[in-house]
Parts: sequence; structure tokens; C-alpha cells
Amino acid sequence: MESSSLVKDYNPVTPAAFARGYIVYCSFGHPHLVCRPEHIPDDPMLPHPIYAFRSGRVFAEQFLHDLDPWRNSQFIISTLFDYLHITSFGSGYKPVTSQLNEVAEALVDERLVIFELWDIAEHPNVVKQQLQKSDKTRSSDAAGSSAPKRSSGADLASPKKKAPAPSSTSSAPVVTGAGKKADTSKASEPQASEASAKKAPAPKKAPPQSMEECVQRLADARKRLEETGEYQPKYSQSELEALAAKGVVKERFIVTLQEKKGPNDKLGFERESGRTTTWTTTFDQMENADTDPKLLNDLNGMNWKEDAEWEVIIVDQEKYLENEDSYTFVPTYDRMKDVGVKEFSNKNLSEKNEHSPEKLKEVMTPEYSKEYSKIMDDFEKAKLNQYDKEHVKAFSNNYFKDKNEKEKFLCRHEYTCEIGTNKWFSGDGLTKTNGNSGYVPANQHGTLESITLERSPKTIAELEDPSLGAIIRVPAKPIKG
Repeated sequence: MESSSLVKDYNPVTPAAFARGYIVYCSFGHPHLVCRPEHIPDDPMLPHPIYAFRSGRVFAEQFLHDLDPWRNSQFIISTLFDYLHITSFGSGYKPVTSQLNEVAEALVDERLVIFELWDIAEHPNVVKQQLQKSDKTRSSDAAGSSAPKRSSGADLASPKKKAPAPSSTSSAPVVTGAGKKADTSKASEPQASEASAKKAPAPKKAPPQSMEECVQRLADARKRLEETGEYQPKYSQSELEALAAKGVVKERFIVTLQEKKGPNDKLGFERESGRTTTWTTTFDQMENADTDPKLLNDLNGMNWKEDAEWEVIIVDQEKYLENEDSYTFVPTYDRMKDVGVKEFSNKNLSEKNEHSPEKLKEVMTPEYSKEYSKIMDDFEKAKLNQYDKEHVKAFSNNYFKDKNEKEKFLCRHEYTCEIGTNKWFSGDGLTKTNGNSGYVPANQHGTLESITLERSPKTIAELEDPSLGAIIRVPAKPIKG
């Protein structure tokens, strides 16, 4: 969690006791207001606060850790920590990582709130209530240095120009105010075609605030696809890998592509155990793909069915899925180990399980995945049903001579039966394109995939009911024949 800009000795920028909030800059250079609830300025142009931080500390920690090291003071975390506790005595006695964790926790429980400003000049009341430039920043400006300027967290100087759009030849990924990677892909990385590689990426926007906005954005994306005939991904291949490595999904709106559901169907696949899993991705990941089912099938590594009736289901996690009985995560090997221990371990007293935490972790690796794939090839040759417990038991009794190997297989197969991580599971949190849509090449990263695991799921009709309004279904129709 530490970086070179966060581990130096504390040297306060200004006494936080006199502050009414701070302007901080994310890695993409966009200004954000961080303030206590009682200090929210009376500004009609102020947007809604960033709600995504409420869903978990990991996202808040990521945002704070990735703050722009040039536009912010090197002491900004300590400054925010002092402001949180309303002290002007400094926080040098506490490690910066601990300070960052406390500030992140304050964003989660809303003792601090954060607003994305985009342009400070549009918010005069915010500017009026904040501190002025630090002496360090003013002296730096006077020096006329050509290097990027550092400013304090209270820096109110509105940039003469907005942060430039990321270049298609830039090699360093940046992070937007909502914690999402912006497209800085290299021109040499795989693209859908030579033409699409030359096109500028679709404009970056703040996260959608409503279902209706999501639907409108899909309509805008469809118009772009119809006009250009080219799909322009938001993220480069390396950026997708970086996003997957984080292992968490903290976006309000997630999306699943499915064959059309009936009113009494469930959102995901419901198992005898009561677990229901839905393989999803974030709205941000699929926005540029419109609702073209061929393209979405391709990006999500799914099999296209010509005669199927497809629909895109947008889910508002704030209204439904973010509760104690459900959670959404990126299925990397490491994250899946944690889920396996939580769900299938014999230490989970809520269920009768025989699997040890050690074995559940041991089988969720790239090495054992290769072994498991070969075993499942033999399983399929025997024409057995992999979801039939009696078939699995009979197969394992006959196939394995070694008790340890049998136990490893049964542990790994539990993941398949209960979550859906079959023999093709890659463990990197990313899908692989198949190239069947005509928009993207085969065998490259498509989207960041996620799994929503829940119990006691509601029906489609219940989720659509206006009293809840947790989902909206959008018919998916291909553009290309």
C-alpha cells in the first residue's frame, strides 16, 4: 500500500483545524472535494457524492493510494487524517499506511464525503470555503519550473486547461476519480482492427447515477457502433490485467447477458444448496459494446446461439445485491481461495462440509487447474453428468487410487458445481474473446468478469417491481448480420 509519496516524515501542509475540506486530485488529474458532512458547501452545482466508497474499504484505499503524486502534496494523507480528527497537532506518531486506512474507513462510513468536481471553476462556493495555495506551491509556480507542479490538498487554482485525454501511445495507466482505469493503451497492443486502433477512445464519463442513464449510454454506444462499424474498448490489455489483479468489484451497476428470462426465473443459476451464482461484468466494462449480443458474447467468452432471444440485465447493487447474503467479486485464483474457504470449508459451521481450508486453497492454482482439466476430460469421456453427485462419487472412487488425489479432485469439483468455475476457468479474472462477432480478434482479454453469489434470491418479477427497481432488462439485438 505504501508508495514513495506516502512514506516520508510528516510535515503538515496547513493546520487542519482551520480547514473546511480539501481539494485532492486523482491520478487522472480530476479535482475532488473531500470534506466532513457538516462542511459540505452550499453549491447548487455540486454533484452527488461518490457512493461507491460506501460498499467497501478496498475501493476507498485504492483511490487514496493512487492520488496524483504531482498535483497533491506529498503529505496529503496526513493532512486528511488531521482534518478527519480536527487537529492541528500533526499525525507524525502514526504510520502513513495506518492514517490512509483510517481515512478510507471514514469514506466508507461517511464521516468524510467525496465529490468529483471535474472543473473547480464551476464551483465558486467550494473555492470560497477552502484554503488557499500553500507557500510551497506558490514558490514552485514562481520558479517557473517545467516539471509538473505539486500542490497542497487545499490547492484551489483551477487548471488553465482540463487534464488532457489519455494518448493512445501512452504506456502508463491512470485512474479516474471513481477508481477506474482510463484507456492509455499502446498502439502496438491487439485491437479489433487497424482502423479501430487509430480511433480515439470513447469519451470518459463519470459513473452513471441511475438505471435510466445506463440505458441512455447504451443507446449512445449503439449509435457509435452503427456509425463507425468499429468497437473501441475502454481499456488496454494491460489495464484489464491490472483491474483484475485488484480482485474486487465496487461499482454500483453490474451487467449480465442472458437468454430471455421469465418473470418467475431467478437472476442467476440456483443450486440445490441454495447458492445462486450470476456471472457478470461491470457496466463500465461493457458500456462501449452497446447491447449487441454477438459482441457481448464474444467479449464475455460465451457461445453464440443464433436462435436465442438475448437480453442485457442491468443490476443496481445498492438496491439488491450489496447485503450480508450476497457479494460480488472478481474470480481470480487468490480471491476464489478465500471464497472457497468461506463457503465450503469444514470450519464453516453453517453447513456440513468435509473439505479442509488447506485443500481448498491447494487446488485453486494454475498448476492444479491443468490436472483438473485432464481429469474432467476423462470424466466426460465416460459420459457422466458432472453435476450429479452420485456420478461424481462413483467416478472418484474408481479413478483415484490415492486418497489425497481424490480429496483434491472433490475439493476442486465443489467449486465447479457450486460456483461454475469449470475446467476452462483461467483464474485471472478476465474473459477470452472467441472472435466470432467480427468486432474483435480471438484470444485476447475481453472484459473483467465477476461473480455475484447470493442466497434466497428474488424472482425477476420481484426485482423488476417498482417498489424495488433493482434491475432493468434491455433487449439485445445484433447490429451486424
